[in-house]
Amino acid sequence: MPAQVLVVDQNPVIQATIENTLSPQNCEVTSVRDALSGLDLAYKIKPDVMIADLRMEGLMVYSFCAGQAEVVSFPNPHLSPCAAK
Repeated sequence: MPAQVLVVDQNPVIQATIENTLSPQNCEVTSVRDALSGLDLAYKIKPDVMIADLRMEGLMVYSFCAGQAEVVSFPNPHLSPCAAK
């Protein structure tokens, strides 16, 4: 059974890069462009892994993290901010 990965990022290039990298590794990747859609979809699909842009619009980072914590429980959460401008 493939791992379910949810990507929440407004950049389509990043979405495609993650999908192209993980799909051959037996992962089913679903992408959305904003935080609220990400939380909504997370409730529906209960992903094994969620990759999210910490600078996304539509929801503060901490609110998003709190919201996703109610949806899925990850044993080792990892936040990795990007310093690029």
